[in-house]
Amino acid sequence: AEGHAEATILKAKGKTAASKVEAEAVALRAQIEAEGHAEAAVLEAKGQAEAELLRADAAKKAADLLAQNPVAVELARIDKSSSLLSSHDKFFFGQEPAYMSNLVLKDGQPSKLPAIV
Repeated sequence: AEGHAEATILKAKGKTAASKVEAEAVALRAQIEAEGHAEAAVLEAKGQAEAELLRADAAKKAADLLAQNPVAVELARIDKSSSLLSSHDKFFFGQEPAYMSNLVLKDGQPSKLPAIV
């Protein structure tokens, strides 16, 4: 009986040791996985930052080239202006500069509305 008890104790100690080793392995695997995810996030952020710098540099070079050509500058201005307009915007085109003031004013003077009594 004493030998059987001793065998049971050794078996229990073996299971405890095996459980401890397994728990340590699981913890180590989780730590390695977390470090891998953190390193991947850092590398992704660095890559995005480098890409943004490259895009900014390319945009600056393109703007510098455009600035050398007055026609290109005017076309870029027109393009940018049109992108700021919505389809609901309304425009009035006249043949003379005073056209808009004549729409709002009478002979260049504010129109007088009758007083409401």
